[in-house]
Amino acid sequence: MAEQFESKRLLRPAGRGAVLSAALALPGVAGMAGLTGPAHAEGAPTEGVIAYKYLYYKDSQPGLDRITVSSPSLYALLPLGSEWSIEGSGVIDTLGGATPRWYSSVSSASYMSEKRRAEDVRVARYFHRTVVGVGVAHSKEHDYESKAFSGDVRISTEDNNQTLTLGLGHSNDTIDKHGGLAGEPGVGEHKRTTDMLVGLTQVVTPDDIVLVNLTHTIGSGYYSDPYKQNDNRPRQRDSIVLLGQWNHYLERYGATARMSYRYYTDTFRIHAHTAELEWVQPINQKVVVTPNVRYYAQSSAFFYFDPIAATGFPPDWGTGYGTADQRLSAFGGITLGTKVSVQVAPKWTVDAKVDYYEQHSDWRIGGKGSSGIETFRAQWYELGVSYKF
Repeated sequence: MAEQFESKRLLRPAGRGAVLSAALALPGVAGMAGLTGPAHAEGAPTEGVIAYKYLYYKDSQPGLDRITVSSPSLYALLPLGSEWSIEGSGVIDTLGGATPRWYSSVSSASYMSEKRRAEDVRVARYFHRTVVGVGVAHSKEHDYESKAFSGDVRISTEDNNQTLTLGLGHSNDTIDKHGGLAGEPGVGEHKRTTDMLVGLTQVVTPDDIVLVNLTHTIGSGYYSDPYKQNDNRPRQRDSIVLLGQWNHYLERYGATARMSYRYYTDTFRIHAHTAELEWVQPINQKVVVTPNVRYYAQSSAFFYFDPIAATGFPPDWGTGYGTADQRLSAFGGITLGTKVSVQVAPKWTVDAKVDYYEQHSDWRIGGKGSSGIETFRAQWYELGVSYKF
């Protein structure tokens, strides 16, 4: 069952992702998501938006179809006069499939079904060159619940060419192992995380915007997987994330190139690199195509052990830290995707997106990957519709 809430957090982080989501809504960054002209800063919203999106996710390993996720969601943004706005979203994830204990083993897999509900709300107040936002988020399933709040302040210069963002978020998660008894690992456990973010967005030229974010996360509590045998992880996990993004408008093609690099490190001694390129290409005034490619690589946690060959089980590491969870192993992965957005009427837009992900141990650049892990593949399919009013 741990596979299920880990897979869902991979798809849609809950709780403490609120601050990071706010950072992505920085003036210029949000505005350039569909940019088809020179860079510009963003003010208070003047139109409301309501959007529906359906996501279907499926992953597999050789010889076994694993997890599938069906995830409809609803988003709304409502301006409140010229100085306030409120936005919120809700999602229901329905998940099912096989849950093998290790990627290197297709035996002992069982079928499970799970549902998760999540919602968040954010209110923003617009002052002269300053925006202040506060938000709350909640996510619940039968063995995991997350409650979070966030706040952010964005301060722009008089010429709107530079924006400083400060963010703070905190989440309190409760883990309650399904079928567990009082006193067992993973029953009545808690995990608390605090995010601190500082970001700078700079309009370099009429065609270029650069973003740099630095996030520090302090986490304590239960990080082990209660559904995995002999899984014991430290109860403290702090991390640092450095994100750089450059959005460049190419007038000759009427397109925007979005390039980003993300470096991650934590006290589990995981070091990860993510490089991504998106090309936003308008075909005409109504159709926009956005292909993307992403490469991800990480080192393993200091307490990770490869499962014993042919058995799929971990070695006996006694009472110390240890895990054979492949998510904490060393590997590399590539994502290829394409999004098509069509304005079907003056206020209506529909979009569709397809992503394919493949992961191999030996695709890790900068060092050897973990051995004994089968190839992992995943596909995302998204279909959305939005209406402005």
